[in-house]
Amino acid sequence: MRWITEASGLPRRRHATAGPVALLLSLAAPASAQGLRADVNVHGSPDEVLQLEATLRSLFPPEAELHVAPVDTVDAAQLLREPSTPSTDDVVARAWIELHDGARVTIYVVDRSGERILVRHLPRGDENAELANEATARVVATALEALLSGAQIGVERAKMAAELSPPPKAPPPAPPPRPAPPAPAAVAFRLGAHYGAQLFSSQLPVVHGPGLVLGAADNLHLTRPGAELVAQAWLPNRREDDVASVRVYSGALRLLATVERRVGNVTTLGAGLGGGIDFTRVEPAEGATGVQVRLAAPRTLLTPALRAALGARFRPSAALSIYTTLALDADPSGTRYVSRDDGATTTLLEPRALRPSLALGVATP
Repeated sequence: MRWITEASGLPRRRHATAGPVALLLSLAAPASAQGLRADVNVHGSPDEVLQLEATLRSLFPPEAELHVAPVDTVDAAQLLREPSTPSTDDVVARAWIELHDGARVTIYVVDRSGERILVRHLPRGDENAELANEATARVVATALEALLSGAQIGVERAKMAAELSPPPKAPPPAPPPRPAPPAPAAVAFRLGAHYGAQLFSSQLPVVHGPGLVLGAADNLHLTRPGAELVAQAWLPNRREDDVASVRVYSGALRLLATVERRVGNVTTLGAGLGGGIDFTRVEPAEGATGVQVRLAAPRTLLTPALRAALGARFRPSAALSIYTTLALDADPSGTRYVSRDDGATTTLLEPRALRPSLALGVATP
């Protein structure tokens, strides 16, 4: 090791293996320390703090006021965000030194106004700890000398904070668009079951029984044309006089052209017009008196009929609807069922030519 003397007149030590750090050792020490007062905060081990303080003080005359203090941490983000104005006007600068930052030393020097900041990073390692200590002290000393001479150091705090702050988080990706609801089917089908009653004849005022309905209608418009197939079964009935009786099994099949109109969210009104056939099976039997009579053979009749209908459907849920239908059947056949005794004719059953009916049921959907 040998001593050299530079223009400042202060002794310097130089190592042949100093590398890039050795360039910092050739920097001139402060030419004047008059009026120098600075606060230096160091995060490091006690020995590191003492060694750095000793090196700093060796670069200044005794009248320089250097306040070196250990700190628990050097929070760069906090330091850059919040201005640190010195507590008194005669403090030239404040410095923060981070010695526990991996393989480097980080130095922050803030000027008197607290609005300009110098940041330097120096490499360090176990083999050149002494050189890193001297280089750190000289960076601080050079910054203090510049401030004493009226020069500016570093950059504006706001600019430095913007450069060192992490980039803003990218906004979270927009949620994928909701899948479009499936387009409604062009045709809506309906299957229902109901129970109905009909004014049948003067001899048999009311017939009743279960029925089924299968419907299809346009599903894309408020007014919906369609078609409806109705199957109706009437429970068996018996009609008799003193001479003979007749047991009647009957039903109906209707095919209607319909039109529906949706009213509100749950109600649909409709009308239908069409026709079909009535199925009637007649089984004659002896009367209650036991008089011997000649009975006709059982017969099954198919007679044409017309129907006009009005209906309403209420849909309390997506899978279920309740419907009611008021219909009027027209029977142009004029069919009668009679018994004859010695030329006297007695009418057992004569269906009405116009037969109104009412049905109530449930359908899906």
